[in-house]
Amino acid sequence: MQKTYELRVPFGERDGRLYAPDQVDNGIRCGCTCPGCGAQLKANHPKDRDRRRAYFSHYHAGECSGGFETALHQMAIQIIHEAREITVPGKSFSGKEHIAGNYYESWSTTLPPHLVQFESVEMEQTTSHRLRPDLTATLSDGTDLFIEVAVTHKVEDTKAQTLDNLMEVDLSAIERRQVEDLETLRNLVLHGAPRCWYQSSWMDGILNQSAEKAAIDAKLNQARDNYQAHLARAKLAREAHEKHLAMLDADRQHKRLPYEDDLVKAVKLSAPENVRMFRNQLKLQCEVAIEQTQKEMEAWLYTQTTHPVHGSELETNGDWIVKTHPLVWKAYVLKEFVFSNGYGASFAAGKVLNAVERWFGFWAWAKRVAELKEQDEKHGPGTGLRLLSDHERQSIVLPIDAMASFLDRMTYKPYGYLEKIPGGHQYIVRYRDPFTAQCNYFAERVRSGQAGEAL
Repeated sequence: MQKTYELRVPFGERDGRLYAPDQVDNGIRCGCTCPGCGAQLKANHPKDRDRRRAYFSHYHAGECSGGFETALHQMAIQIIHEAREITVPGKSFSGKEHIAGNYYESWSTTLPPHLVQFESVEMEQTTSHRLRPDLTATLSDGTDLFIEVAVTHKVEDTKAQTLDNLMEVDLSAIERRQVEDLETLRNLVLHGAPRCWYQSSWMDGILNQSAEKAAIDAKLNQARDNYQAHLARAKLAREAHEKHLAMLDADRQHKRLPYEDDLVKAVKLSAPENVRMFRNQLKLQCEVAIEQTQKEMEAWLYTQTTHPVHGSELETNGDWIVKTHPLVWKAYVLKEFVFSNGYGASFAAGKVLNAVERWFGFWAWAKRVAELKEQDEKHGPGTGLRLLSDHERQSIVLPIDAMASFLDRMTYKPYGYLEKIPGGHQYIVRYRDPFTAQCNYFAERVRSGQAGEAL
């Protein structure tokens, strides 16, 4: 249940105007009625006005529950109507402007609250939409400003969605002591109480003429200038980069020129069918050397064992790089580094490489592109300094890789002559008598019923 003093009507109505209790005569001589229920009011003037305030009470009627809110609402409307001015709310704006391409610039600003005067103002005038705002004011530029005062009820949705330039003054949190002090109430209604816009194209127009909008436009124009400058710099950088790449490519082509024929051969020999053809050509060209090597091996083997050597005819990657038939140089390697050494003897592929190069040599063109590949790999990918394409690098066989490919195969069955030391191209002779591996090989073939030599 509300306390009695909370139900007291703060203003009385007389002749269509509201008055505070200390503005009228004491008692029923005040001639005022309650704005809420219409009952006769009595003004109560205290004897000690310094300690107590005057107030209205219902005369021969109970205090009404809606009198306070109705009186406050009507008094606020009256204050605005008589003042013919009000502080309108500020308004925040934001947006995103297209600058160029996919680039957009965001902006935001706020127009502060400011005081406006009315050319005219009417209370509860029906609009063309058949709506009745609390006040309709006309500004100096002809704009209609609609004002609503909220005490207990906010603006209806219909008004909020229909009326342009509609503002609301919110008195819902006002205290009784502020209501009872008429000057305080006046300042709150006109300037200090919370207020907001529901719609306002008028404020949009003010923005377009404001210094804030000029600052936004300057910012956007600067962004456009910066973007165009960025595009210009990017274009110059791109052209410089393309020029640099063109220079690198020209330099690359110039440096590649002495190797072009050699690279064609290397790429051609990356195809298995071309390798077979090249081996067949070597076989015809080295027929005498092959026959002599076989005789020498047989003579040497006769002093060692009755088993023939196995592995020299095995095809391995890049074995064509030596200037003789692969059988010839592989037989040499087996004899010099495997069969002539005892158990536990070690050697490096580099030592084999030096011996093979000294004894037979490598094809000059193959050695040239191998050296080019080694130099090329010192430059990282994407630097533009490499002379070779990825396919060319994959096609070129390094002599050390050709030696290691053969030696690695000699560590597998059915040979097993060698054991590879992890971490590099180092090898150890696996058997004291290397022909033990051959015996194991033959025994395995006899058990499987195979004949002839497996490559």
